[in-house]
Amino acid sequence: MLLITFRNVVFNYFYNFKLHLFLSLVLLNSINLHSQTTSIPDATFEQALISLNIDTNGLNGNILNSDASAVTTLFIGNIGVTDLSGIEAFKNLKYLFAYNNHITTLDLSFNPYLELLDADNNSLSTLNVASNAALRSVFISNNNLNSLDVSNNSQLEYLYCNLNNISVLDVSANASLKDLRCYYNNLSSINFASNLNLEHLFISENNLSTLDVSANTALETLTCDNNNLNIIDVSSNASLSYFSCTNNNLSNLDISANTDLKRLLCNNNNLTSIDLNNAADLFLLYTQNNQIQSLDISNNPDVKYINAENNLLTDIDIRNGNNHRINQFVVTQNQSLTCVFVDNTSASYLNDWEVDATCNFVADEGECQTLSTVEVVDIDFRMYPNPATTQVNITLNVPVAQLALYTVSGQFLLEKQIEQGNNTLDVSSLSAGLYIATIISEESTRTKKLVIQ
Repeated sequence: MLLITFRNVVFNYFYNFKLHLFLSLVLLNSINLHSQTTSIPDATFEQALISLNIDTNGLNGNILNSDASAVTTLFIGNIGVTDLSGIEAFKNLKYLFAYNNHITTLDLSFNPYLELLDADNNSLSTLNVASNAALRSVFISNNNLNSLDVSNNSQLEYLYCNLNNISVLDVSANASLKDLRCYYNNLSSINFASNLNLEHLFISENNLSTLDVSANTALETLTCDNNNLNIIDVSSNASLSYFSCTNNNLSNLDISANTDLKRLLCNNNNLTSIDLNNAADLFLLYTQNNQIQSLDISNNPDVKYINAENNLLTDIDIRNGNNHRINQFVVTQNQSLTCVFVDNTSASYLNDWEVDATCNFVADEGECQTLSTVEVVDIDFRMYPNPATTQVNITLNVPVAQLALYTVSGQFLLEKQIEQGNNTLDVSSLSAGLYIATIISEESTRTKKLVIQ
């Protein structure tokens, strides 16, 4: 009896020991299994990983760490992800493309090798890149960020953070920065003194009253539209090729040092003059809605686009030898502008240039002086085609007027009554040359040059 009892005790001991050992092993294996995976709570994110053949253990709310750590480039853009939790398992990730999703928070603390982040067009309100010292490119435009800390990203070269609500941006630690695009934010000041390699700066649509780019001698592109700038000095930016400063309060703009300038947009300011003599390569000039009185574009043979409407122009010289290359020429709403000096007053392309009815194309100062002896009053009167051959169409908006035609020397040739709307004038008997047409209505007088070919 004692022997049986002893056996039972021994049996129970070893049975319980084995059971305990078995349960411990199960628990240990469970812990080890758990430590080998990382949770992926967003099913859309995990399904994308499965579709990319990254997540090999199926749709179960986690990913094997071994699967994640093997990934260096991850494309999960435009798939509707809301939560990137689990990204911490991708410890060797270098390139992350997560644009066009609905992500609100992004912590990349466990991705130390990350070099590129594209999270444009999300709903980010927080972003942590403090541990990403290798970052070179960050694209986070069109989010909800109020702040952005890039103080630990000393290798950063490209930063696009447009269309956010950022009010403070410190880039003093980003000496490698080449391209910064931060338009449509709430910046009231920013310091670029440390960014000696900066080549492209887009900082339009902020609240800047001052902008110092004197240290940025490598700058090629500068857009600072729609701020509150009263002055901007670009004398140190000899490499500047594209410069846009529209919709500010500038009354003076000196571009004499910007000999590489190709595109200048300075419309909607308070400028009274602009000297283009040193911008020999100028391709586009937009100066509309200023107070400019004189414009000389004769030293800019490559210009193709010109808009100087709504200024105070009294003269404009475009005799650059390449008028035939101009695709856009607009100088309307300049009431005092009588003469536009051009290469060839008989050229057909002048018909596409937009000028006021009181404006005339002339070859030299002598022709302009002749026109100035005739009273010019601002009424609607259009004559086309001009140059003409056999017939001229005349459009008038007053009920009735008298049309008189003169030679340049003032010799009277003919007179005809015209009425509101469309009229025609037979000029087939006239010799080729320059003539002056005068319209006399009940209240005003108008003149315009007419070329007969």
